[in-house]
Amino acid sequence: QRATVFIQMTCNLLNQNGKLYGDIPVDGKFGELTWKTFLTCLKFVNTKLVFNVLNILQGCYYIELMLKNPVNEKWVGWFNRVEIIK
Repeated sequence: QRATVFIQMTCNLLNQNGKLYGDIPVDGKFGELTWKTFLTCLKFVNTKLVFNVLNILQGCYYIELMLKNPVNEKWVGWFNRVEIIK
């Protein structure tokens, strides 16, 4: 569900305020609308940028977990899962 939320957020963030395609609900449900919007996003936006935004959101999620509960800082290795393409 979290991955779907990140995909939905990414699509909405990269649609240039709805100029390229419309926003979709960020509800964590991966249905036909999310799939079609994601494919449309990939047509308009560089795949590398889509990948990077998804990974930035993942990294932000790890940071939020650590800020909410400092015990989670022991899992600093989570950041090894976040890859950015240059």
